[in-house]
Amino acid sequence: MLALRKFSRKKEPDTYIRIMEKLHHFSDNLYGQDFDELNRYLQASNAYEDPEEGKLQWIDRSFSTKGELF
Repeated sequence: MLALRKFSRKKEPDTYIRIMEKLHHFSDNLYGQDFDELNRYLQASNAYEDPEEGKLQWIDRSFSTKGELF
């Protein structure tokens, strides 16, 4: 949200673009055979943590390992 605020107030798109690229990379790795597999991935990446409590981990899951992470 801070990146969007900075973009809208200061007209600095670099931060916004960088955040959107990170979000794209993270969301590209959201898949699983069932809810439990996806939930384990989200837990391992700290997706449920508040920013003050944990940093989001970038766990790259390539196409060759889909369904094999957990």
